[in-house]
Amino acid sequence: MTSNIYQIREILNADLNNTSKSNAIKKIIENFNYTYNAYSKTKLTKLEKATTVELTNYFKKMEQKVLSQNFQPTDYTEKALLSLTKLSNIQLDESKSIMKKVESQYATIKSSSQFAFAIIIIILFVLQIMVFSGESILPIIKTKDPRLN
Repeated sequence: MTSNIYQIREILNADLNNTSKSNAIKKIIENFNYTYNAYSKTKLTKLEKATTVELTNYFKKMEQKVLSQNFQPTDYTEKALLSLTKLSNIQLDESKSIMKKVESQYATIKSSSQFAFAIIIIILFVLQIMVFSGESILPIIKTKDPRLN
């Protein structure tokens, strides 16, 4: 979306006729809207939603102003770029937060796995002791009278 806004700004400053500018800007606006629709379907935090609404408002105002005022540069391009920068910073902070949570969960899972492994070793050790110290499964009957052998 950032490249779309930069492209609009460059087209506005270019020495093109109004028809060329109009066609180029309309294609860029379509691309921006397509990208925005895909982005809006993702899971967003409240802060991301608020910044996205702010961005779309600036973009709509920029679109109206550019197309209605003979393709003159507008300050809404800068405001939209600032909103995108703000959105990028929010996403970086969110990803850092998610990474911290994942690392914490991984450490918990790793320690519980090691604990389970230790319990299994203890159980096997106890079973081994029981096998070697216990009585035989087949009882050995010692006769009291040697003649019965």
